[in-house]
Amino acid sequence: MTYRELDARANQLANFLKQYGVGPDVLVGICLERSLELIIALLGIVKAGGAYVSLDLTYPKERLAFMLEDTRMPVLLTQKKLRGAMDELVGVLPAGVPSRFPLVIGLDNDWETVARLSTAGPPSGAAANNLAYVSYTSGSTGRPKGVCVTHRGVVRLVKDNNFARFHADEVFLQFAPIAFDASTLEIWGPLLNGAQLVVFPPGLPSMAELGEAIQKHKITTLWLTAGLFHQVVEEQLDSLKNVRQLLAGGDVLSVPHVARALDNLSGTQLINGYGPTENTTFTCCHRISAPLAGGRSIPIGRPIANTQVYILDKQLQPVPIGVPGELHAGGDGLARNYLNRPELTAERFIPHPLGGEPGACLYRTGDRARWLPDGSIEFLGRTDRQVKIRGFRIELEGIETVLGQLPAVKEAMAIVREDRPGEKRLVAYMVAARQPPPTPAELRQYLQQKLPDYMVPSAFVFLGAFPLNANGKVDREALPVPDSSRIATQSDIAAPRDAVETQLTALWEKELGVHPVGIRDNFFELGGHSLMGVRLFAQMEKHFSKKLPLASLFQAPTIEQLANLLREKKTLTSCSSLVAIQPNGNKQPIFFVHGAGGGNLWTYTNLAQYLGAEQPVYGLESRGMRGLEEFNRIQDMATHYIEEIRTVQPRGPYYLGGYCFGGNVAYEIARQLYEQGDQVALLALMESAPLNTGYERIPWWRPRFLFDFTISAVHWLSNFFRLESAERGRFVRRKCHVLLKKLRQRCCGDTDARSAAVDLEEIIDVSRFPEIELKLWEVHVRAIRDYVPKSYSGRVTLFRTRSQPFLCSFDPLYGWGELAAGGVEVVSIPGSHEKIFVEPHVRELAARLSACLCEAQSRTPC
Repeated sequence: MTYRELDARANQLANFLKQYGVGPDVLVGICLERSLELIIALLGIVKAGGAYVSLDLTYPKERLAFMLEDTRMPVLLTQKKLRGAMDELVGVLPAGVPSRFPLVIGLDNDWETVARLSTAGPPSGAAANNLAYVSYTSGSTGRPKGVCVTHRGVVRLVKDNNFARFHADEVFLQFAPIAFDASTLEIWGPLLNGAQLVVFPPGLPSMAELGEAIQKHKITTLWLTAGLFHQVVEEQLDSLKNVRQLLAGGDVLSVPHVARALDNLSGTQLINGYGPTENTTFTCCHRISAPLAGGRSIPIGRPIANTQVYILDKQLQPVPIGVPGELHAGGDGLARNYLNRPELTAERFIPHPLGGEPGACLYRTGDRARWLPDGSIEFLGRTDRQVKIRGFRIELEGIETVLGQLPAVKEAMAIVREDRPGEKRLVAYMVAARQPPPTPAELRQYLQQKLPDYMVPSAFVFLGAFPLNANGKVDREALPVPDSSRIATQSDIAAPRDAVETQLTALWEKELGVHPVGIRDNFFELGGHSLMGVRLFAQMEKHFSKKLPLASLFQAPTIEQLANLLREKKTLTSCSSLVAIQPNGNKQPIFFVHGAGGGNLWTYTNLAQYLGAEQPVYGLESRGMRGLEEFNRIQDMATHYIEEIRTVQPRGPYYLGGYCFGGNVAYEIARQLYEQGDQVALLALMESAPLNTGYERIPWWRPRFLFDFTISAVHWLSNFFRLESAERGRFVRRKCHVLLKKLRQRCCGDTDARSAAVDLEEIIDVSRFPEIELKLWEVHVRAIRDYVPKSYSGRVTLFRTRSQPFLCSFDPLYGWGELAAGGVEVVSIPGSHEKIFVEPHVRELAARLSACLCEAQSRTPC
């Protein structure tokens, strides 16, 4: 989109907002994914004279509800797919807060109303000291604080400044969340200087996807947090070679990573950017050049234009060169205040102690620093316990306060550890008030309801008492390194009581790599996953000469519970396929269908934990995993699974989902339910495609052999380079074996794929699967080959990746478009076909699925 077109649409939105009272210092909420609509929204709000406040749906509901209550914003700009989630959030606001926004605009489905207005911009009425946006940051009490940033601060950052080149020939990448103030530089830098702005697609990408975008769009100016900079240097360094200006910051830069970047990126100017949100993104910058000073951290440099920096002692007097003090910032970038927090504003924004203009203030950053002889500044750490991780500013006291509200926790301390260079993580140490203490899973679930994800510790350690130094203070240096055993250990481990529990404990400790394991520890909370479960149950069968279905681990996830099943004289032979992955919650349940790979439900366990405690999740497992004969037709599977579903939910509306093969079964379930007069509110198909449709048809102008060869080569190469070097030899030998087998079949004249026997080696590495799963693979592959799907009157929601050349084929709808009469909504997700259920992609998949569930639940009466 050109700037002329962007300006016209933003003017229409500004005229629309003006009709509803938006003007100087009026706050407007935005709940939008990264998109062109987001840029139009920001520009339209500013043109109307208002200020924007970002509402990120990945934040806990309590935090978002507080922001709505704190701002009392009269207008919210959102998208149709996110509207349901926002309506649900507004419904839980406390008494006295308006129960509805006076105006909610969906910039996709409501745009026709906006588009009727003039494309000429209205007078904004805003001056330099009026608000541009309010950005919420962590608070020491757990209550976030809104930083009120002015237009003067934004303009000072990106116009006529000296730390970077802001010219019309630059290409900027907008990648940071809008709630993160780095987006101020990314968005307003190009918009206010006529440069090109590239908006990264919504979602959390892999390093490869980020590198591809940087190269594809020829990004010349790029901002990365310190943590992301370190990862890109390690994994995608070549993608940065055409970047002219690489700004990194938000935390201390690793000297080895900087040195590697300097050695390999000769045409790139590397800039270390420092600054709190209260001083509009950047306060100081340092243009890094080789050679680096030995034994010295990377300086944060000098103040940028129209910015003043002072390093003062406790009496607010300047310190000499080389002497540490607290860094204070002032100038045009200074925020106006904290929203509705006059006491905190007075504490942090102090009158200028060294004179200056009347009413001038300085912001107390809480950062320790010192002047270097060359006039630059060296960052030395914090005067308080505020930290930065992945660019996010975190008050450790805020985490401790929330943990301390648990009756089971007597004392809590949060720290940042860097046990491996460049890898910081939050760790919570606690003293329990009762026994047994909360498990790590319980603590994590509790914190996720109170704090954003970036404030949830990655490890939880219970101690008998905190170690003290000679002065009687907590000795943080003496706090133990959290290893796998310490994370999983409770202060009172439940020991095995008989031979069965003793043998199970030994098997668990060996497979999980956790020592010790208590008989009441949860397999999944100790890091257990699908492959571990398969290996564990194979070992259990050898040791106990008794076979249990894998699904029993969902109902019996502890050693104590599994031992009870092993002691039973009769083997569990229930023919029920329904598995309660997460049965609790007040919402309507969602039912997921197993995949082809063995018919178990491991793929959904990781997804379920991110859907929220109020969302019940059930799985439909293959009968073959329980030792029963598997159905060989998808239609029969669907009929059986409908009977199972009705035992939990007798009537619709139903919410269904399935991955790959399971998506085809879920589709058939939805089709049969519709024929029976039931409603399907959501049919979520994840990386799933039907055979025997236009999806697999090849254009007339592509020779069959060339098509087969090209697709196979791309698919094999992408798999080859994802493997470890030790595995690549076996991969090549297996593929060559498959090729020779195909050649022999062609020479014998057997080219009918539908009539040929199922050859699993063409699809999977058979050496990695137990015999029971290989048998089910064969049954399921044959079933999907024979399945000819019929038309479905409802709607399909297709979750598909952007980076899967093999599955993308020639149809972006994967073939569902010619089957779903109600249409197909495509939801783009990060990762590849095999990786969508693993970190970090599973979080984004869960967020997108939650939004679709909220939307479906809001429009569907129960």
